[in-house]
Amino acid sequence: MCNAPTRAVLEAKGEWLADTVPDITLIKHHSDKLTESLIQRIHVNNLEDADQMVESLKETLTEYENNRDVYQNLLQAAKTPNISSKSKLEYYELKSAVKAAKSTLDASYDEFINLYNSMPNIISNAQHSSNYKSADSKIPGLDSLAPPAIPNSLKSDDAHQENFNLNYVIGDKALLELNICDFTNDFLEEYKFLPVAATSFLRTEALQQMGLMMNSFYDIYTLQTKSELHANDTRALQSDNYTRKEKFEDSHVFHLQGVCEALLVAMFIRTKCQALPMQIYSLGSQYRMTHTGKSMQSKVAQFLNASSTETEADSCYEYNIQMVDRFWSMLNIKATKRLVPAYELKQHEAAAVEFILSDERFQQNLKNIVVLSRVCISYDFISRRIMAYSISSEDVSFCHFVSGELIDVNSLLDMLA
Repeated sequence: MCNAPTRAVLEAKGEWLADTVPDITLIKHHSDKLTESLIQRIHVNNLEDADQMVESLKETLTEYENNRDVYQNLLQAAKTPNISSKSKLEYYELKSAVKAAKSTLDASYDEFINLYNSMPNIISNAQHSSNYKSADSKIPGLDSLAPPAIPNSLKSDDAHQENFNLNYVIGDKALLELNICDFTNDFLEEYKFLPVAATSFLRTEALQQMGLMMNSFYDIYTLQTKSELHANDTRALQSDNYTRKEKFEDSHVFHLQGVCEALLVAMFIRTKCQALPMQIYSLGSQYRMTHTGKSMQSKVAQFLNASSTETEADSCYEYNIQMVDRFWSMLNIKATKRLVPAYELKQHEAAAVEFILSDERFQQNLKNIVVLSRVCISYDFISRRIMAYSISSEDVSFCHFVSGELIDVNSLLDMLA
């Protein structure tokens, strides 16, 4: 079980500090029980040193601020003509020291965050194995999913509507979208994946707690709305939706994430402490540009396996690749597997496989590489950042993740049009 302390537990103990540095207590106290590479160990040591520096600077800053406040109270309590030049000089010196200490603390904090975000993944050299049996399905190819005369209706002008920036499908093409979604749901449930309905709107802090690196925000839409509550309003400070770290102190900032992102699911496991191994998926709106660039929203199916060991993660990785291969075969769409080279991997990925469209029926789309699906393995890279772990009498166990995108429904419909 994942029994990481929740925010409510930490608040009850007085240990929750929203503006403090990320917690690395687990890595510090159980470093001897964690299997880590030499490079990982070096990074952890550097991280501990940076953490100690930040804490030391915090103590220094607090001391300076206390002394400054003492002199400030003396100056305010006495008449200005009676204050000695020496007291004034000491006050301004302390004021300058506080400013310098804050600047040094900010720089050390930034250094800590950079080290924290750049900790490398643990790459496993274990042999992949798969003991899973393929699930059977009675649903044949894509043609059977379409309503009568779908080829003609897809090519008609009424099947795809555009009005200024509004993009939508109607008629038979809309029915085909629903049919593909139903087929995808049935397919994943046959493989014993548990459906999850994930939220679309997330605050910045939530994304950070999920392990998402700030430099990855460029491809996520951001919404910022003016709040009726002000920064000095106690109701605003107690609100879960209130964000003090953003540019405008009296605004709400949300990020459009959508569906079952691997990082979102990682946080779900942390808060719910579900038993491992775990297989979940979600099919819903994903807010990003579709293949043809006609819309920023698409229906996407994503799945995730969470296990307690690297061996189980390796098996799930191979198993999911076979599952995705069978999915496109059942839809009668030819796809070629491509091993993603190291320089194209995302920061949290140890390995990944893409399924590239290679069907001659979509020749107009073959001019560019069209990625139909993607399966990746992250091992415990994400879980270390969100402290998703379980502790037995002897061992500390992090969650190892295998995630993937099975289908982007609207991109597929764009290719059919």
